[in-house]
Amino acid sequence: MPDDANKTKGYHHLRPSYFSSQQYDAQLEYRHNLLKDHLPERPTRVLEIGCGQGTTTDALARLVLSHSPHGHIDALDPAPLSQVFSLEKHTYQSDGCSPFTLGQAQAYLTSPGYGFPELITFHQADPVQFLLAEDERNKNKKWDVAVLVHSVWYFRDVDSLAEILQSLKGRVKRVLIAEFALHATVKEALPHVFAAIARGTLEGLKLERGVESSTENMRCLVSPEGIKQVARETGWKLEREGVVVPEIELGDGDWETNSVVGEGFEREIE
Repeated sequence: MPDDANKTKGYHHLRPSYFSSQQYDAQLEYRHNLLKDHLPERPTRVLEIGCGQGTTTDALARLVLSHSPHGHIDALDPAPLSQVFSLEKHTYQSDGCSPFTLGQAQAYLTSPGYGFPELITFHQADPVQFLLAEDERNKNKKWDVAVLVHSVWYFRDVDSLAEILQSLKGRVKRVLIAEFALHATVKEALPHVFAAIARGTLEGLKLERGVESSTENMRCLVSPEGIKQVARETGWKLEREGVVVPEIELGDGDWETNSVVGEGFEREIE
């Protein structure tokens, strides 16, 4: 394995306790490789939108620190800090770990014992409102890149993505978006695609009927072509794109497929 791919190794004593070894290593290495290959060269000021529990934030921090001791990451997520996140719930059921909330996970990543207390600032904030507030505080504040890694599907709808991309104009040089492609390169991934379509369709119907309280992570089911169209319509130009096939250990397909299997999903349909 190349040396740069090993930058996620050697942190086992720092691994958040709410993940198993295999889970966290797979999640972190996937994000490290994705960011390493697609981030603009040597960014030091990063705006992350939809950070959740901070796994991508963790990978970003290690990459930024690798070339600058003075970088900074602003990581945004509007979700309640008391929300128990889905990766943990899977771990809790299988490994017996205690439940972790978003707030606890984010606090862990900025604790002195973990290593990034000065590098990361978490904000519980809506991205558009955060940028408007930053305009009032410091109109000259800008970031090298805005990063949205597996957060677009969490949005309320495609209009939310358009509003965010429009708000980023003039504040960031580039935007990196990574989301599942809605097609399978191997047959083992087909259940994940079908699950995404099923969940996304149901969440769309809920929205049409005025149900706004969903916390599901597949609400805004938009394809890569759809994302590119929204980007063009909001004034962004595509520089490059690619496809990353994650290792099976990533686990997202299992977790998201499980969300549409069983009586709970059937009751939601009814």
